[in-house]
Amino acid sequence: MGGGATKQASPEVKRKDPKVVLEERIAQGREKETFDLLEKCPELMNSGLNDEDGMRPLQIACRGGHIDIVKRLLAKGAVLDQKNKTGATALMYAAAGGFDEICKLLLDAGADVRQADKNAKTALQYAQLHSKAKAENLLQMYACEYTW
Repeated sequence: MGGGATKQASPEVKRKDPKVVLEERIAQGREKETFDLLEKCPELMNSGLNDEDGMRPLQIACRGGHIDIVKRLLAKGAVLDQKNKTGATALMYAAAGGFDEICKLLLDAGADVRQADKNAKTALQYAQLHSKAKAENLLQMYACEYTW
């Protein structure tokens, strides 16, 4: 009989769809548990985690302001400009929340500041709508690069 340990799914994952569990872990900022599950289910990295809104792991982390999870998702190859069912991107969620450090991370990684959702709103407009001045200023600076 083998002496090596095998990875087993936690009782939480056995009871629920792994997509639901991953969405909950990211939303709660549970970094270690998030990446333990992504190690077991790497196909979820850029998948829509719920059929209702099509949110991706990076979008959920940005919406919650979980910068350490965002950094690790980017390092593992999360797609920057993926859109959910409303056309929103991770950058739009970071801007709406006023998470300027996350906005900068995404922009420096190559996120497209010109992307618009299904209502033609950009990340800059999300920052303006939610009165997030720091994120707005940062996004304006990056948007200026496209006008030259």
